[in-house]
Amino acid sequence: MDPNHSPHQHRQKRFAPERNQIINDEIDKLLEVGFSRDMWYLTWISNVLVVTEKHGKWRVYVINYTNLNKACPKYCSSLTKIDHMVDVTTGYELLIFLDVYSRYNKIPMAIEDQ
Repeated sequence: MDPNHSPHQHRQKRFAPERNQIINDEIDKLLEVGFSRDMWYLTWISNVLVVTEKHGKWRVYVINYTNLNKACPKYCSSLTKIDHMVDVTTGYELLIFLDVYSRYNKIPMAIEDQ
């Protein structure tokens, strides 16, 4: 963390009853599958984000990392060379990667890393 950044607290945002229900349902799902749990951190507080997807369904982002990302240092690693990636994957049928934007939340995290 950048020592020049102080913890950030958003003011609590009010949502329409319909969106409140959508948010509560999403949080209940995350708690039910064990991906999330109740925690109380009063130093970093962020509102949830509720957006409409292309097909009209609602999508809930439980954590908004905007201000946290500003306070964290950038990871200055160069991208893997494409020719190396081609050489390494030649002869295989599948190349598997984790796409965090598609919400692949299936990998459990060690308790001490949470």
